[in-house]
Amino acid sequence: MNQQYELEELVVNSYPKQITALTEYIKGYERDMQLAAENPKPENGFAGMEIMGEYYTEKEKAGKAIIQACAQMTETNEITLGTYRGFSLTLFYYGIMNQYKIKIKGVKSKPCSKSLQTCSFS
Repeated sequence: MNQQYELEELVVNSYPKQITALTEYIKGYERDMQLAAENPKPENGFAGMEIMGEYYTEKEKAGKAIIQACAQMTETNEITLGTYRGFSLTLFYYGIMNQYKIKIKGVKSKPCSKSLQTCSFS
């Protein structure tokens, strides 16, 4: 009898909430995929990005600007870094690993640890 009650509880309360949460999660990623499609990566070259209010068309200069932003951070709080292919970028210091990390955000957020090229939603 107890197992039947637990199963009814799952079917009536838990599963519908999980389905709703996962449906919203999927919709968020679908919107992010649409944003990525609207701002495609060029086949050759660099898509360009805004870092700390300045737009860079060269990957090396953008990388140096990111390194400079890391060097200027005085707190571990997340800061707005810029934009890339329509997505906002934030920068934070992850003290446990002694690393700076970038988070790319559309509707959903995704941390990037290696490169923005591999972090994109497309």
